[in-house]
Amino acid sequence: MRSRSSLRVFAIAVAVCLFCMPAIGHAKTAVIYLKDRVTPIKGEWVGESTRSVTITVAGIQQTIERDRIERIEWELDFPDEYKAKRAEVADDDIPARYQLARWAYSQNSASADTIALKELNGILAIQPDSQESILLRKLVTQRIKNRNAHLRDQRNQQTNTQRPANTRPDPDKKDDQPATKLTDEQSNLIKVFELDLESSPRLQIPHKVLTDFWDKYRADDALLDYQGRTGRNRFVTLDRPDQLEIMFQAKAREFYPLVKVQTEPEPLKEFRVKWNQALVARNLMQHFSEELDGVVYLVGADRPTSEENAYTNFLMLHRASLDGRKFIDRAQPRDSLLLQWALPRDIAKYPAPEVKGWRPYFTGLNDRRVRDFENWVRSLYSPAPIYPIDFDPEPEEEEAEATESAQAEP
Repeated sequence: MRSRSSLRVFAIAVAVCLFCMPAIGHAKTAVIYLKDRVTPIKGEWVGESTRSVTITVAGIQQTIERDRIERIEWELDFPDEYKAKRAEVADDDIPARYQLARWAYSQNSASADTIALKELNGILAIQPDSQESILLRKLVTQRIKNRNAHLRDQRNQQTNTQRPANTRPDPDKKDDQPATKLTDEQSNLIKVFELDLESSPRLQIPHKVLTDFWDKYRADDALLDYQGRTGRNRFVTLDRPDQLEIMFQAKAREFYPLVKVQTEPEPLKEFRVKWNQALVARNLMQHFSEELDGVVYLVGADRPTSEENAYTNFLMLHRASLDGRKFIDRAQPRDSLLLQWALPRDIAKYPAPEVKGWRPYFTGLNDRRVRDFENWVRSLYSPAPIYPIDFDPEPEEEEAEATESAQAEP
């Protein structure tokens, strides 16, 4: 999403004066304190008028008269709040990053624990002897382990409940197995995040999606130029890239999966056609499968240019790190382990593990293909997005234990 102008850093839980209420910006959740009620009402913001405000609570729209309202506070989704906090912290500010990790851990959610683990791995890559970070990482990984075990138990219980009595499970049936590759819808969502709107990509956005978006976000700054019935009609007739640009400005993430991308973004196409074949299938998967066991999940060495294999590997490498070093480092492309493990060991900053039969893909740092790889990483959207994709291919029990143990050790 490189052409998203007007992306904003949000304030956290900003209390606003009722009668001097500023533009809502991108805050989505309103906490409304009433004069005649002790417990506040919390819901998704819909809009306002001079006499009332409207929110949605548990899917039911409620309109509240202004005379009843004492004050309104705003909440942000965790990813937005984390981005705002992280933007104020330097990478080498270890105490601040540790406090950020503690804050994420205190949220007690799967996404927040992932962020906490990421921050702690980054700290330990700089300061390996940070005992407080080592201890907190053990707590985080243990909770991740417990949560995953609980989810497995729930899935097993649900499967057993739904299975007809007096029947034995079919070992060849795939329905109850964990997903091993991204779905078309999940791959499409990655395309949405990596689009270059200035290239005029072909998009399909149903009319109902556009009108639903306008109805929900018409009070947002992104739609200030499209107010009223006339503005709504102008919005739905814009070019599709312009419509998606406005969705990006409003951070309307729930609508992103409803946009069908018909033009494959060039960075993803290059990874699928070139790098997934050369650096993933023929280098990582062929030579370092044991070293990567429990670190990063990769698929499709026999068909590396297929979309389902390439996009699955792209997401896994995007999320994966080893000893605090990313496999795809958008901030420092040359430090990407995907590149480093393809260089001759004597010149690599992070040399590839010693294995028999391995030869470097690159001849050296002056290899033109090194520059091509760095340019490819730079063509990805930056800063690296957190793709809202629920994909966690469940490893075998022994592999999962090994992964969690490795993450918990200093």
